[in-house]
Amino acid sequence: MADAGYDAFLRNWQTENARRRTAVAAHQVIYGPVQYSESNYFTYVLSNLAADLRDRLTKTRIITTPDSALRSYFTAHRGDFPHQSFAAAREQVRQAYVLDRYQAVIGHLTSSAHVRVRHAVLDALPVVS
Repeated sequence: MADAGYDAFLRNWQTENARRRTAVAAHQVIYGPVQYSESNYFTYVLSNLAADLRDRLTKTRIITTPDSALRSYFTAHRGDFPHQSFAAAREQVRQAYVLDRYQAVIGHLTSSAHVRVRHAVLDALPVVS
């Protein structure tokens, strides 16, 4: 992210909503809502960042997908792939395995993170309802 600040987030949110309004007015296809609320846009941005991070962790081989691990995952989660052979379900298995490994990596990082709360900073933030 070039700028992870709140002001940049608001600009990007307004830009995305303007892009969507223009696309709808031009009868173009858009995916998702015509307009995002601020909280929905935040969720959208975070989910895209998570997907990008999963892809990057896989491409850089921090999360690997060897066939042996995929086969073990398939066997352990056989109920998730009913009526399918490993060969037929391989890509679904890979996606599920990567998501599982990603959640494990993030879980480990968040459980071992040192967090300091600066109450003066939090108390100074305006709350808009």
